Amino acid sequence: MDNRKFTRVPIETGAILETGNDTILGGVENLSLNGMFFTTSRELKPDQEVQIKLMLSGPSSRLSVDLNGIVKRKQDNGYGIEFSGMYLDVFFHLKHIIALGLGDEAQVMAEFYHYMGENTPSASGD
Repeated sequence: MDNRKFTRVPIETGAILETGNDTILGGVENLSLNGMFFTTSRELKPDQEVQIKLMLSGPSSRLSVDLNGIVKRKQDNGYGIEFSGMYLDVFFHLKHIIALGLGDEAQVMAEFYHYMGENTPSASGD
């Protein structure tokens, strides 16, 4: 069963992961506001914290964004990494990329608001 809260969009870009003293180069197959699928032949450990430099480029510019993540799952060709922290400007870059991939910015924001509503403590302190 798929419990994803955010739509993934296919993307072909590079990323660099820092894991303590190790630097791992790889690719990104898909991306959401909550995480990415990182392709590499290198080994990562479940629940390992990583620092991510996501390499983005367009027709006239190149940009990298920095995020924190946690390795959540392993597949034959790579790893599912959940984002554990990002700055607001990184959120806006990711939102824009995903909205372009989906063709629907309203859906991306609806998913985000729904997620925030589920993860916000109630006013009564429950």
